[in-house]
Amino acid sequence: MRCQYVIQPDDTFENIALQFYNEPSLADKLRQYNGLHRCARIFVGQVIDIPAAADLRDPGRAQDGTAPPHGFEQILDRFGNIYDYYSEDGGFEEAAWCADMMTVTELPFSAALSWDPSRQVRKIRCHRKLADIISDAFCAIREAGLAEEIMTVGDCYNFRTRRVSRKLSTHCWGIALDINPELNMPGSTGRMPQELVELFGAFGFAWGGTLPGRHRAPMHFQFCRGY
Repeated sequence: MRCQYVIQPDDTFENIALQFYNEPSLADKLRQYNGLHRCARIFVGQVIDIPAAADLRDPGRAQDGTAPPHGFEQILDRFGNIYDYYSEDGGFEEAAWCADMMTVTELPFSAALSWDPSRQVRKIRCHRKLADIISDAFCAIREAGLAEEIMTVGDCYNFRTRRVSRKLSTHCWGIALDINPELNMPGSTGRMPQELVELFGAFGFAWGGTLPGRHRAPMHFQFCRGY
């Protein structure tokens, strides 16, 4: 079951989780999936995502620096509390965030920039804690003979909300990759080779091509789950 739900009077995450999953214990993970703080309040008319129950259940893998985080709180714990970088007037201090959290990692082969295919690059900006994992994944792609399947690539980091919801994109933490977006438009089936999906999955990246309807993003890989 994957859909959207409009908050009704007297709704809580507990009764929403009971309604859709018959498991009120999934309430906190449902809140996190929607990118809301522990103290955040929902309001009548607010639209939230209702993912499959499997997307909310924490697989329980050890957080050893290689396994991806599960849920919003683990993203904040592992990759930084982005809300600490908002000023008192509500502005986001992007320069400070990038200085503290982002770095540039070098790829073992070049690819065209997704927004400027005339430029070939071998470096992308990403979170400091993900740089080695991304480098290792691309080395594995080269070793598997799949480098030619990656025609264009975008930066991991891009401070923005998700295209189909108000919650922050995982690109804000520099933990997501967009591969071949011109062939894998949002909402489409796309043309992402299954070999790339499996290889990125082996390095902990969840693929956006499994999402339903307009949420589907076959270009998108993110190093987290439950969000």
